[in-house]
Amino acid sequence: MINDRGEKIKKAGPSTPVEVLGLNDVPAAGDILDSTEERIARSVAEKRIAKHKEEEIKMNSKVSLDDLFQRIQ
Repeated sequence: MINDRGEKIKKAGPSTPVEVLGLNDVPAAGDILDSTEERIARSVAEKRIAKHKEEEIKMNSKVSLDDLFQRIQ
């Protein structure tokens, strides 16, 4: 992590702006990233992204009458 002055830091509080390098996507505001290894942090971030995408797909999927009837049974 790099702070707003370009210095490498290991900890950042809630109001501290930081740049996180090495992640594939931007974490949501307020997400807690706590890892001693980059590999673990990357894995956690990827799982959160996959979960978020699954939730979006579920919210946006269209329901037909047949699907609704199958869910009721």
